[in-house]
Amino acid sequence: MITMRSSTCFCLRILSFATLNLLAAFLTAAASQAAPSSPGTQPAPARPTTGLLPPVMVLFEDRNNRPVPNAEWSSQAADAMSSAFIAEMADKQVRLVPVGREDAGPPDPSPLYGLPERMAQGDHQPLPEALLSSPYPPASMTSVMERHQLDALWVVSGVQVPPRGGAQPGKRFVLRAALMDRKGTVRFSDMVRDDGAGDLRDLEAARRAVRKLLAEYRTEERKAEAAQAAVIAAEVQAAEPKSPHPAELRIGFGIFFVAPDGVDLLVSFSPANSRWQLGYRYVRWTDTFNDPFTGRELTETTETMQGPQVNYLFRPEQNSTWYLGVSVLRWSRTEVHLVTGASDSDSVTSPFFGGGYTGHIGKHVFYNLGMFLTAADLKTDTGASSDESSGGFDIQLQLGVVF
Repeated sequence: MITMRSSTCFCLRILSFATLNLLAAFLTAAASQAAPSSPGTQPAPARPTTGLLPPVMVLFEDRNNRPVPNAEWSSQAADAMSSAFIAEMADKQVRLVPVGREDAGPPDPSPLYGLPERMAQGDHQPLPEALLSSPYPPASMTSVMERHQLDALWVVSGVQVPPRGGAQPGKRFVLRAALMDRKGTVRFSDMVRDDGAGDLRDLEAARRAVRKLLAEYRTEERKAEAAQAAVIAAEVQAAEPKSPHPAELRIGFGIFFVAPDGVDLLVSFSPANSRWQLGYRYVRWTDTFNDPFTGRELTETTETMQGPQVNYLFRPEQNSTWYLGVSVLRWSRTEVHLVTGASDSDSVTSPFFGGGYTGHIGKHVFYNLGMFLTAADLKTDTGASSDESSGGFDIQLQLGVVF
């Protein structure tokens, strides 16, 4: 007579169905803890807090070998400079609030009228000291910032002079940009002069000029971003526990030690301040199948699982924590028919996936409740009996010592 049965192990005799449900609940809770919550709505983009006043540009034309301001050219250059400035800042992901001419009020461009003569004399710093302040009245700037809820305003001013006898604006220009806050403090200021940028009424020429003007500001901006990133990193580090946990070596002894010929060990190591736990698993037990009518022992089956295991601890700094893990175990079985003496063996190496809950009892004792599952199959056939398993599990109910 051939006896056929599905895999029966010692653990199922000592663990109730309720216990298995409890372990499954542990794994479900761990998985929910691992999944990050997703907000229902995305946060609104930050409101821009910096504005741009209408650039104050004076383009000169040559009349009888004398530079004379051309109002039409100047207005066109101011519009191009405004668009170029906004576009260059947008490329750096900086949003600006453009302030209209009527909102800003009339500027005072008169300090710019003397620049052509200073430039003709070869002055390397042609902007007069008076122009280092804003061409807009301080009260007007403060009012603009209050109305638009801004922290600072960009002020751009400059000139472009023609060659002698030229009917079009020349290539020589002087350009200055300043970033001023509500207190009148200049956060950034720079001046650039060039002899080959092109007509500043042209948007591309204006962008080249602005790009050169903001070259140092780009550097300062990157420094500010790096400093802000360093502050955020320091705050995150400060928010983390100073020492989540010291390095731990654990040796766990499991429930299969009470089975016939049972061995149940899990040796693991977790580096200091790490969420990872590296270990080696070894478990073995022997199960006997009895004739249901006579009670006589018919077969004896020995199963062994051994291999490395890696766990991810969610809260290693706390006294107890959920974890998820994976192990790669060599699962083997040897079945012996006790009447005929025939035997058969089978083995497979397969990943086991699972997790559980572990914690400390005092300083030197720990407990571990876990379960790992695999889809691997084992089958043995002695000729008089057979045992077949579709899938398997590694139940870990352990107490152990911490070093």
